[in-house]
Amino acid sequence: MQKKIRDKLIKIGYTGKTDLETLLDVLPKKTEIIISQLTNKREFYLDYGLRGSEICVEINENESLADTAGRLIILLHEKNLIKF
Repeated sequence: MQKKIRDKLIKIGYTGKTDLETLLDVLPKKTEIIISQLTNKREFYLDYGLRGSEICVEINENESLADTAGRLIILLHEKNLIKF
């Protein structure tokens, strides 16, 4: 996991492990892992809520799924949708 994401998780109060399985367990149950392909570009993202939700995080190039899950947790915390 990237240090800046790990540090931000600690700052918002997350104290669990930073492996993908543990991070996915922290996400609200209605979070979907969606893989879509638009034209020649493949996009992978975690989507909180229903498809088409405004709260989704794309996986950046060369980024692990754990980093993406961590960024979604941070975003949900900033929107006061999860607390630690």
